[in-house]
Amino acid sequence: MALCPNGHDSADPDWCDRCGAKLGALATSVTPTPPAGSPVAPATGAAVPGSVPCPNCDTSNRANALFCEGCGYDFTTGQLPPPVAPPSPPVSTPSTQGAAPGEEPERVPAEASPDGAPWVIEVSVDPEWYSAHGADSGVPCPAATSRRVGALGETVLLGRTSHRGGGGPQVVLDDDPGVSRRHAQLLRDAAGAWRVVDLGSTNGTSVGRHGAPVADAAPVEPSKPFDLTDQSVVYVGAWTALRIMPGDADPASLSSPEGGADGASS
Repeated sequence: MALCPNGHDSADPDWCDRCGAKLGALATSVTPTPPAGSPVAPATGAAVPGSVPCPNCDTSNRANALFCEGCGYDFTTGQLPPPVAPPSPPVSTPSTQGAAPGEEPERVPAEASPDGAPWVIEVSVDPEWYSAHGADSGVPCPAATSRRVGALGETVLLGRTSHRGGGGPQVVLDDDPGVSRRHAQLLRDAAGAWRVVDLGSTNGTSVGRHGAPVADAAPVEPSKPFDLTDQSVVYVGAWTALRIMPGDADPASLSSPEGGADGASS
């Protein structure tokens, strides 16, 4: 295990499991001494009973895992993880500091999607979600902002960067302390319909409806795809909200004040 600068033990060598602090050169490896008679834990990379090795990177995964924790390999379809694209530059400006909970982030007029992608993911800081779920993180909520990331390919990984190697996230959420390294994945089918899958994240994933109270958001069951619509808002971490829309769409044209949590697990 690693020891974070705030004194917490962390199984993840890059980010603290408890407070989300980045672990760098100051982090030290801590190997606890097992009590007498305790079984010896398997070495890193060794097979664990009930686990399945990834045919792409040989990482051990849970027997019922949909995706490889190491590289994102799809066990269901056999699809290899997409190449990692650099984060797209933001195309919007931050709102005034201290935005009230529930206040809409400031947005610029609609433009073509970054990277020319037919779909974009709008990534926002949501003060209302933070007030309900992220205030106990101990990290102040940043100003409400919004940026767009091109959704290239049929799968989009949400998470934090890691120095372990393997496929990194297409939507990088390093600033949010409540986001896991491999938090969730967005999946698009041939008809253009989107789903979200929680990859066993520490703090979970929820889906609500744009314009509805965050209290109406429904939790997503880990490893089970959850259907999305053009009104869906995906909540992860302490303050992050995401919406998927066509690359040339104006977010205001997709807004609707009606309804609660949408989508259905399948």
